[in-house]
Amino acid sequence: MAGEKCERIMAEKIRNVEVRDVEADEVWSFIGKKEKRVRPDDDQNLGDCYTFVAIERPSKLVCAGRYQDNIPELVRVRQNLFRSI
Repeated sequence: MAGEKCERIMAEKIRNVEVRDVEADEVWSFIGKKEKRVRPDDDQNLGDCYTFVAIERPSKLVCAGRYQDNIPELVRVRQNLFRSI
């Protein structure tokens, strides 16, 4: 609910921002345990996860962000993140 409200407010208030210089980063983390320690009978929500973010440097506006825990899809997520900017 809060995320949807935030998205609506940002769509109304943030418009026509000139994007000049974008910094893209990814942050690796894990939930519960690292991927190499996850067993087949463990909760499938455990393991490695990544957060991708694209920030317009001068304004510090976050242009795009994405959380990904399905490791085989990482390349596709990176490509789509930049297409959305």
